[in-house]
Amino acid sequence: MSNELLTVTPQELKFRFELRKQIPSSLSLFNPTNKYVAFKVKTTSPKKYCVRPNTGMVAPGNTTEVTVIMQQQKENPPDLAACKDKFLVQSIAVTDEKESTDFTVLFAKEKKDSITETKLKVSYIVPNAPPSPVPENDEGEYETSHASRGTPGGGNTVLVQERNAALAEADRMRRELGEYVTQVEKLRTQVSGKESKVATVAGFSVMHILLTALIAFFIGRFTDTLNPQY
Repeated sequence: MSNELLTVTPQELKFRFELRKQIPSSLSLFNPTNKYVAFKVKTTSPKKYCVRPNTGMVAPGNTTEVTVIMQQQKENPPDLAACKDKFLVQSIAVTDEKESTDFTVLFAKEKKDSITETKLKVSYIVPNAPPSPVPENDEGEYETSHASRGTPGGGNTVLVQERNAALAEADRMRRELGEYVTQVEKLRTQVSGKESKVATVAGFSVMHILLTALIAFFIGRFTDTLNPQY
């Protein structure tokens, strides 16, 4: 936008808004005249923005870059969707570059109708929110991903499963052994009740030998089950 003395671009200052970060934007002031032009940048929110430089001199045919920095914001402003802040670029022509280096005094003594002005609007660009790492409305898949991790150790999962199966088999055999022992005890009781004479071998009854062999057999199987070969 041209104010006769300076061409100011862009016409709207845009800030890519992020919390707790200083956000810069820039202005270009071009002097199309054959005179030196002094400028001054003002804003409706001086505590919110820092302008560098906020005053200066632009030589004929030259361009001066001005940086506008929005200070860190701790929370979203209420006018985030439609910012109400504004900037004003004032400029005056000077006959001599060294006429005055105190721009405050220079603008103060200048007649109001000789000061040209350019008004600028402000807008915020809000970055898109990053996608959620967990798909919405897909809790089943989320639970599945947790379950698929397996037990600690990774490659030991199969060994653990086989070990558990072996222990279960050993427990089953132990119960069967108990049942066989119970049956043998019943048989021995029946034989004793009839006062039958049972042949003995080396001082032991045949029933005792049978019971001992049966227990030894199951103990052997039980031991092999508890110590499977991997």
